[in-house]
Amino acid sequence: MEEEIWRDVVGYEGSYIVSNTGIVKSVDRFNIKNQYIKGKELTLQTNHGGYLTAAMYKNGKVKVKFVHRIVAEAFIHNPDNKPYINHLDETRVNNNVDNLEWVTHEENINYGTRTKKAAAARSVAIIARGNGIVKQFSSTKAAAKALGISQGNLSMVLNGKRKHTHGYTFERA
Repeated sequence: MEEEIWRDVVGYEGSYIVSNTGIVKSVDRFNIKNQYIKGKELTLQTNHGGYLTAAMYKNGKVKVKFVHRIVAEAFIHNPDNKPYINHLDETRVNNNVDNLEWVTHEENINYGTRTKKAAAARSVAIIARGNGIVKQFSSTKAAAKALGISQGNLSMVLNGKRKHTHGYTFERA
C-alpha cells in the first residue's frame, strides 16, 4: 500500500487539498464570522461521461473540476504543456496519480483500446439481398468491401435515403 500524500489543489491553495489517490478535501478554516469549520472529504459526482468531478468554492462561486485534472495538476510535472490527461488503465474513475499521464489530444484519442471499442460499439451487423444472394456481414465496412461497393451508398440504403445500390438492398440484422 502506497503512502497517501496530500498537496494543495492548484488555484485553491489554502482551501482544498488533494491526495495522490484522488481524494479531495476542504481544509480546516475560519469563516467570515471567525467561526471554525472542520475540513471534510468532498463528495465526488460522476458526470455524464463517467468521470469523477468535485465542486469547489472560491470567492463565493462554485466551480466543478475533473478529479483527474486536479490530481495531475498537483502531482504530475508537465514540461511539454500537454493539455489532456490519460487514464492508463482506461478506467475513468481510477484517479490514482500512478494511473494518470499528460498527453496531447492525438495521444489521448489513440491510446489503448478506445478506438477499437468505439468502432465495435458503432458496428452493426447487416444483411445484403440482391444479385441472387442473401448474406450477413458484421458491419457496413465489411459488406462494402466484400461486395465492391461504396460504404456511403450502402449507408444511404440502410438509412432509407436510397432503395438500393448496385442491385443490393440492405437491412440491419
